[in-house]
Amino acid sequence: MLGAFLQQTAPNGLRWADYCAQAFPSTDQQGLVNGRWGECMHHAVLFEMQNPGWPGMPGYSPDDGPAGQVLNYMEERGHAAFVSALEHNEEATRQRIQNGDTSYAFHSVVTFGQPAMGQPLAGQVIQGSPIPHHPGAPGSQVVVGIPITQRAE
Repeated sequence: MLGAFLQQTAPNGLRWADYCAQAFPSTDQQGLVNGRWGECMHHAVLFEMQNPGWPGMPGYSPDDGPAGQVLNYMEERGHAAFVSALEHNEEATRQRIQNGDTSYAFHSVVTFGQPAMGQPLAGQVIQGSPIPHHPGAPGSQVVVGIPITQRAE
């Protein structure tokens, strides 16, 4: 049975369980889970910190909190290899929120043409630098209207 947190509505209107169900986890360069699973853990920790009385709420207990439900669901979905990394997300997110930073602890990712909530659409530059000597890259010269044989001159 799904935990109470996973039945809550994510910012995109889907239940967290449905949002994560078909997503394969991935990690960023820090080893933190990003994408849908990272977002879900972020919001679970945020829920815990904004609702300190959550252990007394229906569907929760001190042994079965929002973050724990996300970890258990990840394992149930067959992604046990990522559970340890997602536990690191929980710790990193908790530290960030305690320091007043509610942004994601992980680096964002766009997968399969499906952007994570609030992330840029596929085709937009997320991070990186232009390819040197690539037409249109800053600092490159693009020659238009000159025959190819004359361009090298």
